[in-house]
Amino acid sequence: MAWARRLTMVGAGAVLVGGLVWALWPQPAAVDLAQVSRGPMQVTIAAEGITRVREPYAIAAPISGMVERSPVHVGDPVVEGETVLAVIRPAEPGLMDARSRAQAEAAVTEAEAALALSETNFRRAVSGLSNAQIALERARALAAAGTISQRAREDAEHGFTAASQALAAARSERDLQSATLARARAQLLTSADFPDSGGALSILAPHSGTVLNIADLSSRPVVAGAALLSIGDLRDLEIEIDLLSSDAVRVEVDAPALVERWGGDNVLEAVVRRIEPAAFTRVSALGIEEQRVRLVLDFTQGAETRPGVGRPVSRLCARGHLAKRRRVASAAERAVSACGGLGGIPRD
Repeated sequence: MAWARRLTMVGAGAVLVGGLVWALWPQPAAVDLAQVSRGPMQVTIAAEGITRVREPYAIAAPISGMVERSPVHVGDPVVEGETVLAVIRPAEPGLMDARSRAQAEAAVTEAEAALALSETNFRRAVSGLSNAQIALERARALAAAGTISQRAREDAEHGFTAASQALAAARSERDLQSATLARARAQLLTSADFPDSGGALSILAPHSGTVLNIADLSSRPVVAGAALLSIGDLRDLEIEIDLLSSDAVRVEVDAPALVERWGGDNVLEAVVRRIEPAAFTRVSALGIEEQRVRLVLDFTQGAETRPGVGRPVSRLCARGHLAKRRRVASAAERAVSACGGLGGIPRD
């Protein structure tokens, strides 16, 4: 019995030791095998961007007045020098309060009295000139007969000249007071007194293209310089991309780029035209402030290769090329195993 019990304990110990050895024995790592080859490689940076018209035209009101309801709508084609973009008419007279109206009416009464006085002075001047002319004719006749002296005839001629100048002054004063009365009465005019004021200014398209946006379709008063609408050529587009400053320093002007996910199946080609020298701060979705640099890219293909881009502003993905190598050793990432804590592939 003792021998059987001892044999059982030895067997149980052997099974326990075998289980521990099996559990702690290192297992082979499962890897995929792939052939290491040499071929071309491109280093790229992918970023989202938007398209915009390269040269938009902002149309502003050249004068203050009342702009009529817009004759065009967003998306309408326009022709240079033919399409009417906006019509501006003179503004209507403003409303007057009780005090302003009383002052305007008093000004009219004052101007009427001044005109009446100028009319009286004018008639007096006409009468004076008539008397001066009669006196001059009498003096000339008497001087010819030798009845009066030469000095008396000269005095009569001087009186006639002075009466003529007085008549001219009275006539000018009457015209002045008449204009003053017309100006005073104009202050009391309302919009009902101008059924058709005329003098409308039509703004024609400065360039052929498409209406991009309109500030307001409705008729409204505007001041000189107020924005009305903008137009541009949708066939002449550029791409605007904001890159992190750490990525932008690796991009060069004239670097090629590929445009993907713009809505079509094909991949468009572009080139970096401008890299703005100053960065700006933007807060990311995670609330982190990032320094970004704006890049401008140009399409290198015609507008027929990108139908629909730009209507409206399109969002796309651009992939810029940073470096290109002809022969680089490459292998599938899943086939690279760890060696000494570092991943690597065998060298030649």
